[in-house]
Amino acid sequence: MPRPSRSGIRGLYFDADGRARIDLRYVDSKGAEQRYKEVFPLGTPKAAARVKAQTILAESVAGTLKPRGEAHPVTLDAAFKEYLEWCATNRANADPKYKERHRDHWIKTLGAGLSLAALDARAIEKHKARRTKQGKGPGTINRELVTIKHFLRLAAEWSWIERAPKVVLLQEPAGRVRWLTSGERGALAKALAKPQREAFRRVVSAALLSGQRLSKVIGLQKADVDLDAGQITIRDQRKGGKVKTSHQPISPALAGVLTEAMAASTGAHVFASGRSGKPYTRSGASTFFARLATEAGLTDFRFHDLRHTFATEARRSGAGLDVVQALLGHASPLTTARYAHLGRPELHAAASAVVALALPPAKPAPTAKKPKSASKKDARRAS
Repeated sequence: MPRPSRSGIRGLYFDADGRARIDLRYVDSKGAEQRYKEVFPLGTPKAAARVKAQTILAESVAGTLKPRGEAHPVTLDAAFKEYLEWCATNRANADPKYKERHRDHWIKTLGAGLSLAALDARAIEKHKARRTKQGKGPGTINRELVTIKHFLRLAAEWSWIERAPKVVLLQEPAGRVRWLTSGERGALAKALAKPQREAFRRVVSAALLSGQRLSKVIGLQKADVDLDAGQITIRDQRKGGKVKTSHQPISPALAGVLTEAMAASTGAHVFASGRSGKPYTRSGASTFFARLATEAGLTDFRFHDLRHTFATEARRSGAGLDVVQALLGHASPLTTARYAHLGRPELHAAASAVVALALPPAKPAPTAKKPKSASKKDARRAS
């Protein structure tokens, strides 16, 4: 017996995020039980979802509704194509280029014609083994696993597969902390001093002065910058389409960078490429920064390490871990704990102030007096 629907239309439901879903059980013209499932994209108006649901319900009653599974992609390549199209339009600050690279690696491992039903835990382990054999680290492999995990979750929601297999991430080593030394900072500034790199210099400066990730810096919009209030609004899209907002303080130095960038940008984004005037892409900015780092002689340095540099300087200036956690937007203090070993001036000052506990050095023990040797005069008297 079908469960009641609060939408008023059988089979139509709205989840906690407002996303519309259709889960309709019906009997086809041959008397066989069928099930139609569909998940609407985030942002679909409820009125449009109701019209679609009514149409589907009418077709099921008339016996003309075909099971949705007949139109599903059945191969890994075809399914990934639809998935990437969805990511390009349904995720905040979407830049699916890195997901395309992940897709290419999965297809090299499993084959473009692999059936979605065959994408199970054993296939996932096969991919792990291949990438490990190629010398890729746990972090690189885990990024690819996160993509396939999201892909499989949506495939299950869209009824492409019955259920998503479990994806187990690899154990990663302790958090890496790499920051700019004063000498490296000068070398990077020199590499960015060319006039044609001025627009990207502002991107790098904003990352250093805010501690935000690359995606947040290049995705920042003018509407989210409030110079009068001295803060920018950071938006994070969570699972289910929820958007969490937080506020980042703007320092005077950062305010100068943002003011310059917004004056140079003609679009909605704060930062725009000096050549095209378009917003930067995540892959393009990462590639260009890697070239700059090589030119500046920086070894083992990525754009994300600008974030580590910000946190390092904040700690050295006396900020506590709780403050650094809030500035970086870490959900867990364990993530911020990687900076716990860095120096804090007030700790040194406090330690230096404790002088009353100093113990005086022990007094040297008195030395025994040596007996005087007998003189020649005494010797003659004795004789």
